[in-house]
Order: sequence, then C-alpha cells, then structure tokens
Amino acid sequence: MKLKAVNQNREFLRAYKRGKGYVDSLVVMYVIKNRYGFTRFGITSSKKVGNAVKRNRARRVLRQSVRNIGFDMNAGYDIILVARAKTAYVKQQQVEAQLRNLAQQAGLINND
Repeated sequence: MKLKAVNQNREFLRAYKRGKGYVDSLVVMYVIKNRYGFTRFGITSSKKVGNAVKRNRARRVLRQSVRNIGFDMNAGYDIILVARAKTAYVKQQQVEAQLRNLAQQAGLINND
C-alpha cells in the first residue's frame, strides 16, 4: 500500500479552515475527514523554518516519520503537517514520537 499525498492548494486551505489543529513544539497537525477510503498526507514548511536547506530537511524528516507511523493510523482523513522552526534541527525519532503523540490526541491511531 502506498501513502497518498495532499498536493492541491485548495485541499490545504480546506484543512486549515475547517480541520482540527493539534500543536506541539516540532510539528503542527491539521486533521479533517475526507470522502475517500484512505488517509492522505500533506507536508509543508514556511520560510520561518529557515533557508531552503533547512526547509527541505524539515520536510524530509516529517516525510520519514509519516512513512514509519502512517500505516498505524485510521483511514479516511486528510492530515496536513506543518514544520516548525525547531524541526530541521532535531533527530527524526523525536519528530516521530511527537507525531505519534499528536495522532493519538486526534484519535487517529488504533489502540489495540
């Protein structure tokens, strides 16, 4: 199974306006239900994160974290991840731990 991507501006705006936000020190997660039978992810980082190298590292770390925990999440959601200023400076395992914590707060991870 391949993870699907949210890649259109209107889909990001829909999540920002009507989705529920969850904030942590390394990542902000917006969650909104979709009409599909699978979960889609979108990753973004603003210029506040730093120069292009830092923004790309932040997105790369978030993308790997999604790969590691994405299949544990419930289906049927659009999830937008926004990198924060510290994201580019920490290890991927720290980002993954915070992302898992936010997903549990949002009720996206099955607690079997």
